[in-house]
Amino acid sequence: MITDLKINEEKKKEYYEKGYWTHDTIRDVWERQARANADKEYVADDQGCRMTYGEVDDAASRLAAWLVSQGIKPGDVVTLQFPNWAEFTIAYVACFKTGAVIQSLARNFNGADLTYAMNLVESRAYIGPTSFHGVDYEQQILDIAGDIPTLKVIALVDKKAPKQTDLPTVAEIVATTEPLAEKVPVESDQVACLLSTSGTTGKPKEVMLTHNNILFSERVFVEGLERTADDVMWMPAPLNHAVGFFHGLVAPMLLGGRSVLMQDFAVKDAIDLINAEGATWSMCSTPFIYDIVKYLDAHPDESLPTYVLHSCGGKLIIADEPTPGLDLSLAQAALADFRAFADAGGGVMLITHDIELALTVADRVAVFRDGTVVEETAVANFASPDTLAHPFSRELWHALPEHDFVVPSASQLAGQGDEEGGPHA
Repeated sequence: MITDLKINEEKKKEYYEKGYWTHDTIRDVWERQARANADKEYVADDQGCRMTYGEVDDAASRLAAWLVSQGIKPGDVVTLQFPNWAEFTIAYVACFKTGAVIQSLARNFNGADLTYAMNLVESRAYIGPTSFHGVDYEQQILDIAGDIPTLKVIALVDKKAPKQTDLPTVAEIVATTEPLAEKVPVESDQVACLLSTSGTTGKPKEVMLTHNNILFSERVFVEGLERTADDVMWMPAPLNHAVGFFHGLVAPMLLGGRSVLMQDFAVKDAIDLINAEGATWSMCSTPFIYDIVKYLDAHPDESLPTYVLHSCGGKLIIADEPTPGLDLSLAQAALADFRAFADAGGGVMLITHDIELALTVADRVAVFRDGTVVEETAVANFASPDTLAHPFSRELWHALPEHDFVVPSASQLAGQGDEEGGPHA
C-alpha cells in the first residue's frame, strides 16, 4: 500500500496557486468525460475491439466493485500486464475508481521479472491475459503467486484464448457484478501510477506519479500541440510506458477524443490502420515514423491523408564537460566527432567552460550565469564584444586569452560591478 508519499510543501503550494495542480483526480476527469461523451467511441484496437466512453465506464465500474469486494483499498497496488488491447482501458479506469495504484508492467516480463517487480511494491492484485504470443500468462502468474506474499487477487483477460483454471475473467466479472455504488475517497496528490525504469543500470526501480503529475503533464501536452476532441490518436507504443499509457489513452481522454491501439507494429499494417481509422496524430519513438516515412518514400502511390502530426524524440547527445584531461588534439578530435554527428542530423548539447574550443564547433552559444541563461546567440556574435548583448557575455569575451584577458574586479565578484548584479558564475 502506498499512502505516505512526501511532497515538497512549498512547491505544492506554488503549483496549486498557479493552477498547475488541482483537486481533480484522473477518476474525476474521466467521469466527467464519460458523462459528456457516453455514446462517443473512446478506444479501438487492431484486434477488433471498440468501446465508447459509456461502455468503458460501465465495465470499469463493475470491475471496480469486484476489486473492492476482494479487499482492494485506496493505495493498494494493482499490477496490469497487457498487450496493446482496448480492454486495458477497463482495467485502468477501474483501478482509478477504487483509488488503487496502477503498476503497469511490460508484456514480456517473465515469472522472475514479475516476482521482483510485484514484491518491490507489495502488489495486491494482478490482471493480465490468459495467453498471448505463445506465453501462458495464466500459468505463469499461478506459478509465482506463492512467491508474492501480498498478492491476493487475480483476474484474466481471455481475448486470445479461453482460461484453463477457475480464475475469474474480466468478462465474467463485468457480466455478474453490479456497478460500484459509492465513490471511494481519493485525493489528487495520492499516487496514481507506478512506472518501471528500464533496468539498464541495475534492477528496475518504480517511479511514483500522482494524479496531478499525470494530469498536468497531459494537459500541457495536448494544449501545446493544439489537439482537439476531433483528433484520433494512433498508439503503437506499449502500455507499460508513459508514452503508450499517458499520451496514448489519458491525453485523448482529456480532450474527449479517440484512441486507436496497435498490438504489434508492422509498417504496412500501421499505414493501413491509420488510414482506416482516420488517425490524425501520435507521440511515439522515432523508429516508428522513420519506418513509415521510408515505406512511403518507396511507395509513392500510398499516403496518410489524415495523419497531420507525429511528435517524437530525436537523436541527441548531451556532452557535459567532455574534454577536461584531454590534450588539445584529443579534445579537438572529440568535438569533431560531435560536429559530424550534428551534421548528420543529430543534436548536441555541449556543456563546457572551454569557450575557445566550443566556438570552433558550435552553431549557437547559451551563456549561463548563476544557473540562468543570460544570453543565447550565434557563434558569429563572439567575433566582437560589440555584438554580444549581455554584460556578462562581454566580460567572458574579454577574459579569453586571445583578447584582453581582463579578469572581473573584486567589486564585480561581490555583485556590485555591473547593472545585472550578483556574483559571477
